[in-house]
This record gives sequence, structure tokens and C-alpha cells, in this order.
Amino acid sequence: MKTPQLFQTAENLLLVLRILKSHRHLVGRSLLNEPSIKELDKLSPPITEENIASFHQITNLVFNAPFAVLSHSGTPFTNNDPIFNFVNQKAIDAFGYSVTDFLTIPSRKSAQPANQAERELFMKTVAKNGFVENYSGIRVKSSGELFAIRNGTVWNVLDESGEVI
Repeated sequence: MKTPQLFQTAENLLLVLRILKSHRHLVGRSLLNEPSIKELDKLSPPITEENIASFHQITNLVFNAPFAVLSHSGTPFTNNDPIFNFVNQKAIDAFGYSVTDFLTIPSRKSAQPANQAERELFMKTVAKNGFVENYSGIRVKSSGELFAIRNGTVWNVLDESGEVI
């Protein structure tokens, strides 16, 4: 599937690079096992005419990954109500929101209201430790239907100076 145009902006292309590099740095392995991802170390800001095709390529790979990838702005320590800022096709399919709707939703709304305190504590653990593996939880679709997430990895997204964004 073609990556939506709104993820083709320089800001979003850079966000996907940061998602990938942060995962590898914090978790210790690549998020995707594509041969083209091996070029990731050579890719860095700024986006130029020479490297923009590579940025588009990795964004397309992440958007079409065989598992859900979601990102939100900030952490519970830096932003009281982080908003989703990247979702891939698997996440769109799982949650049932359109891309544009997804990008207006506070990430806390992906969990049931009764589980908000538990989710907030979990997100603070991720913020403090950098990542958590083998995450399982119940999430809420746009229809209100519940579904389970199993064996997930949640990690901080870092900028080029190592700061959580």
C-alpha cells in the first residue's frame, strides 16, 4: 500500500528515521530486517535531494510493516496528553481509525478509561527505562470494540542528540 501523502513531509520522514534508529539503539536490534535498512546508519538529517529517496523508502517499509507501529508526541513527563503522530497500515487496520483521525487522538484513548492509571504507569516505566518488551494489553478500536495486543515492544523515540521527543 502506498504511504499516505501526509507522512511524506520532511518532518514525518525524519520521525520515521528516528523511530527506526531509536529502536535499534535502545532495544539493540533493527525493527525491520529489510536489506535496505542496513543503509540506515548512512542516513541522517538534513533531508536533501541526494537522500530523500532513501527517506521515502524507509517510510514506506515502516508504513507497510507486517506489525503495528505507532508513535506519539512526547512522554508523560514532557506532554500531559501525547497525540499520535505516526501510525502504519497495521495500526490503522487494528484500531479502525482513518489516518487523519488517528493523528488527532490522544494516545491515552487507545486504552479503556478504567485502565488509564495502569497505562500511565506503564508509559512512565518506558520513559524511564527507554523501552519495555513483551508488552500485552487491551486496546479500544474506533468502534468501541476491545482487542488484545501481545508481545509488543514500546520504546522512546530519540532525536539526534539523544533526547526523548
